[in-house]
Amino acid sequence: MTAHGLISAHRATTNWLLVYGSVIILAEAILVLVNVALGVLLQAAILIAVVSHNAFARPPRDPQLPVLGLVPLIRLLSIAMPIPDAAPITAYVLVGAPALLGVLLIARAIGASHTELGLGQPTSLVQPALIATIGLPLGLVARSVGGLSAVATGGVHPLVFVAVVVPFVVLLEELVFRGLLQRVATTRSRLLGIVAPNVLYAAMYFGSGSGVAVLFMGFTGILFGWVVSRSGSLWSVLGAHLLVRLVIQI
Repeated sequence: MTAHGLISAHRATTNWLLVYGSVIILAEAILVLVNVALGVLLQAAILIAVVSHNAFARPPRDPQLPVLGLVPLIRLLSIAMPIPDAAPITAYVLVGAPALLGVLLIARAIGASHTELGLGQPTSLVQPALIATIGLPLGLVARSVGGLSAVATGGVHPLVFVAVVVPFVVLLEELVFRGLLQRVATTRSRLLGIVAPNVLYAAMYFGSGSGVAVLFMGFTGILFGWVVSRSGSLWSVLGAHLLVRLVIQI
């Protein structure tokens, strides 16, 4: 059964993206504003709850559940995996590699092909390339937004930086929020499918300490989500996302 078929079987049931998503946002706020340990404990509890819910749910299981588990998993990895004395760029690999593996396993588990994730072969290279250029003005705006500063690379070669950021930041974030979460939510409501995952995406930037940065990332996510909804492809937003990162880094 395809991801679309799995989703269709759950149109009339509880929208778990809204339920668990709200708790994840609360956990992010607690982690940043109240107490790190309490926030981490809540994120771990959410992950256990989502996994257990999915394991004991009656078939056909709602594909939103395993996909939602990726969000607290990534947060927990981002806190547990980085090595204090290692170069900052290594944190992306340590967090992104297991998270990306989780994305691939969950996509396989819910029957989502690479085409359904938005990674099918594009019919034309021109249109995605043109759309991707929106990353340039977005990047310029991002440079002026507090909290979205360049990453300390530890002196690594720019090509190494790109080789790390492309799979472990750009591809990972797009697959989770626009490739999986948006896709499993869109068949219930196209508008909800664009907005809800990207509100959650913006909440992942609470740690920037800037409300403007959170709003900017929410706007960028919704814009990318709209592009994916119209095109059915991730290629253009992958390019735009990379350009945003590069402009911030320059």
